[in-house]
Amino acid sequence: MAKQNLLIKSVVDLTKAHIGISVIYIASLLVFDAWKLVTPESSLMQWLMALVFLVISVLIWMAARDNSPAPGYYQRLVWYLICLDVVWASFGIYTQRGMSSRAVMLYALPIAVSAVLGSWLAITISAAISSFAYLFTAVWYFKAHPSEGYKIELYGTVAFYSAIFFILAAVLWILVRNRTKGK
Repeated sequence: MAKQNLLIKSVVDLTKAHIGISVIYIASLLVFDAWKLVTPESSLMQWLMALVFLVISVLIWMAARDNSPAPGYYQRLVWYLICLDVVWASFGIYTQRGMSSRAVMLYALPIAVSAVLGSWLAITISAAISSFAYLFTAVWYFKAHPSEGYKIELYGTVAFYSAIFFILAAVLWILVRNRTKGK
């Protein structure tokens, strides 16, 4: 039961962090809009994504506070957060010029979130999902804008960051494993 209570608290805290990320993202959009750093079409898409991210985060937060006894309920909420994070990172990659995007670091978030589940498999799956989503999104952008780089650069960049995702997953697993052994 203590493990379940820890998971409940972790999911509630994770959703609060996601709401905080939403607020920071919205603040950055206000700055970008004030300085007219993005096109109106791009700005609209970013505002819609910010709203979607915030609303889904709040809905998951409300669901996490439900104290449901259903088995797997909180694990599913964590996976919803992971999926939300992957979609958000992919959106950032596509709207910020594909392989040139600084949004690639956002894929670290779903991998870190998966560590709450305390499972090597969950962490590895989230790293694999992040790698696949990055590959798909970067290639999709490259196909739409082929003049923005070289194919070898695209695949080299994707391979490099995908390797980093799995290294992050390994480090998180070491931390999770050592934490559970210490109890």
